[in-house]
Amino acid sequence: MTEQIITDKPKRITFIDLTRAYAILMMVQGHTIDLVLNQKYRVNSALFDIWKYNRGVTAPLFLLMSGVIFTYLLMKYETPGGSNPRVKKGFTRGLLLIGIGYALQFNVSLIFNFPASFNAVDNSAIVFHVLQCIGVGLISLVGLYKFAKFTKFSYFWILLVTGLSMIALHNVVPTMAWLDHVPIFFANFFTPKFGSHFPIFPFVGYLMLGAALGSTIPKYQEFYTSYRFGIWIISIGVLWMIITYTIMPSIRGPYLYYHPHNNLPDLIMIDRIAVVGIIIGIFSLLSLKFKNINPFLLTMGKNTLWIYVVHHFILYNTVFIPGPVLYFFKNRLDPWQSVFCALGVLVTVLVMLYYYTKLVKKYKPKYLKVK
Repeated sequence: MTEQIITDKPKRITFIDLTRAYAILMMVQGHTIDLVLNQKYRVNSALFDIWKYNRGVTAPLFLLMSGVIFTYLLMKYETPGGSNPRVKKGFTRGLLLIGIGYALQFNVSLIFNFPASFNAVDNSAIVFHVLQCIGVGLISLVGLYKFAKFTKFSYFWILLVTGLSMIALHNVVPTMAWLDHVPIFFANFFTPKFGSHFPIFPFVGYLMLGAALGSTIPKYQEFYTSYRFGIWIISIGVLWMIITYTIMPSIRGPYLYYHPHNNLPDLIMIDRIAVVGIIIGIFSLLSLKFKNINPFLLTMGKNTLWIYVVHHFILYNTVFIPGPVLYFFKNRLDPWQSVFCALGVLVTVLVMLYYYTKLVKKYKPKYLKVK
């Protein structure tokens, strides 16, 4: 029985976990350096501009890979009868992520100033952050999956069109008069005006694009585990970059001249899709080139939520616990000190993950597990 269960489990594809590991590490270092670097080093600095650009790619990459792994497993668990255990799991996982996201941002003002705190412009506890974004995205993926099954439409094309549309509309939706219709708590889902960092438009769009990719992996797994895929997606990414910065500006300029109030999507939002594709292609090729990859690297990619939560406790205020990095180093360090601080946070988180996985595998507590 045990052998049958193990055999039926979907096979992990190495490049997915490697890319997720890279994305979460880039997220941790990005959050750390942004928190501790003195403001005077952020202007007139080419190095900072390069770092800032790379940091801007991290969130789309992390979200896209979250979509890839979810729909890959969703499609792998499909049965001829139509039942799929990943549907319920995806819905509950989405709710869990939303709950964890708000729990990490919780502050006592929500209790003592209720209900006014849920409509306060400066309340960081109600902003829409990355965990909430992924949670809403997973619930949306489940809903679109059920819709595709009901209508017999292609799940892939629904995801692709939805994802591209959400990215294309990212300059339109946030400018709408949300407060005329909903409280700030819900307006934060759609606009960054009140402090949110990951509004649904465009960031759930990246998750949808990843989901579109992931939905095709089970059917074409041989292609996705070959050198052809890495070369193909890198080539598409490079071509996309060329089109973005050569052909599109020549169309965009005249159009905006005659339609100055039209909110076309920023080129950088489109550019990030190309860069993310190139990064995925690189890790795909690396996973094929180096067969004996350290298992702990893959463990990092499988436990991104754990890493995110732990790094949040180290960096930021959480409930009644002040984050030590925020308390001692916020905007106080020079570039080299910031780099060493980021390395220190990364080492701390990874050492904790290493021993956590060891302890859980040894003692097998009922409510704790590792992947």
